[in-house]
Amino acid sequence: MTISEITSYLETISPLSLQEDYDNCGLLVGDSSLVFEKALLCLDITEKVMEEAILCHCNLIISHHPLIFKGLKKLTSEISETAIIKLAFINDIAIYAIHTNLDNTLNGLNSYLFTKLGITKFKILSPKPGLLAKSAGFFPNDSAEKGRNDLFDSGAGIIGEFDFPLGELDFLQLVKTRLGLSVIRHSALRSAVISKVALCSGSGSFLLNEAARSGADAYLTADLKYHDFFSAERKLLLLDIGHYESEHGVKEWLYAALIEKFPTFAFLISEVNTNPVHYF
Repeated sequence: MTISEITSYLETISPLSLQEDYDNCGLLVGDSSLVFEKALLCLDITEKVMEEAILCHCNLIISHHPLIFKGLKKLTSEISETAIIKLAFINDIAIYAIHTNLDNTLNGLNSYLFTKLGITKFKILSPKPGLLAKSAGFFPNDSAEKGRNDLFDSGAGIIGEFDFPLGELDFLQLVKTRLGLSVIRHSALRSAVISKVALCSGSGSFLLNEAARSGADAYLTADLKYHDFFSAERKLLLLDIGHYESEHGVKEWLYAALIEKFPTFAFLISEVNTNPVHYF
């Protein structure tokens, strides 16, 4: 089996046509026609992740964040990507990114987070008109209702409801416990009941107004600014759980998707913590 058979399968779940215009998904480095040996699954590609791939004899790295993103105009020693790309070519390692195309897929990373919170009925928060996702109908968590929504929906964020409403403090504790968080930044409590929740992994401030208009009681995302919390007052409970914290589950999502389709092949979850943010 070739590397292209692995990546082509991922594109049946999350087509490249769903990526945002600014993004750079797909095969970024290497030769997809090479025989597939082993894949390392990660959120970010750093030199430590590349060293891990070499040590584990992987010839494919599948990451969420693209290694080449803003457009490289040179590959010199002071460019961080240079050393990684050099090691990739020396060791015949292909690098593939599945980023905003996965974010814009109904059954992608956002749904993975919802099922961890116990929400199994949901839909796209901000649908993308004119886009038709060629979904394979894969759900990492089989307990989720496979018929809960039209699998061909695509767009940013998702919104769903708990089976039983929660108080705000109980909701915050649930999010913290289920997602393994050490801290949550949130807006002022409103003595409200949390039933309908909107969610967008990664940087989701652009959906704040959409979440408020949708009638969500809470919106969970990351990378929020100071004034975003003011705009949420009297509208909903706003949670910032951290960019890394909202997306590192992509490794488990990828593993579940790939091992179901290719059960006899080796897929490794990276053990490197690539979170550049530290808390004191």
